[in-house]
Amino acid sequence: MKLNNFYKRAGTAFFIAASQITVAFIGKEAVFVFYAMVAALTLWEFYSLNSLHHVLSNKIAGVTAGLIIYASVFLMYNNYVETRFSILLLLVPIVFLLLEMYGNRPKPITNAGFTIFGIIYIILPFSTLILLTFPPATNHVYSSGILIGFLALQWVNDTGAYIVGSRIGKRKLFERISPKKTWEGFWGGLVTSVTFAVGFAYFIPEISLVSWIVISLLIAVFGTLGDLVESLYKRNLGVKDSGNLLPGHGGFLDRFDSLLFSAPFVFIYLYLFN
Repeated sequence: MKLNNFYKRAGTAFFIAASQITVAFIGKEAVFVFYAMVAALTLWEFYSLNSLHHVLSNKIAGVTAGLIIYASVFLMYNNYVETRFSILLLLVPIVFLLLEMYGNRPKPITNAGFTIFGIIYIILPFSTLILLTFPPATNHVYSSGILIGFLALQWVNDTGAYIVGSRIGKRKLFERISPKKTWEGFWGGLVTSVTFAVGFAYFIPEISLVSWIVISLLIAVFGTLGDLVESLYKRNLGVKDSGNLLPGHGGFLDRFDSLLFSAPFVFIYLYLFN
């Protein structure tokens, strides 16, 4: 049974990884569309989980607003839309509060708050992810290298942490939230990602060796924190998986939880120090 689940998990992971690499090579429009779909499904999943605590997030309005924000970031960064129109995004919280005021539903402020939080938690990180394809090092011209390198480091960090943690892991990293995670697994993932980062500096020279190492460290630290935060959220709700759309992985939130924390920090680092 465990072996069957392993094959399911490995097959799903391979399909997702192959899809991400393929769209990165196709071009920026493919990246934009692919992650728009992933972000929408992840946000919908998050809103569905909220209902377990009787929080009625406005799913349709939330996903619609989230995709508008996501698209706005992409369009403004590519100079399809003037950046001054971004000020209109400040109206989003007001719109959700007005929808709840006229919706006559229980817990209106809580509903609006979780709807807005979902956009911050999920949509904004995916927005920073697509901007990794327009790094300062290339004068903001599309490049698939950094995105592919970032994703690959995410995968090898997870793999290294799993292998080392499952074989020699003893000291619990955060037992109250995630009993299976260990310090040995964390360091195994970090060392694995740093090792691969050194190689990426030669194959993806858009940024320096130091930057690749820093990115690998950010992924190891904040990717782990992102995983722990999602585990905390699921434990609070009393569920094992965020969904069941991805065989062997659970839901989209389960699969992309690490990315939601690591992508913004990598984006900030590249744009402040490169």
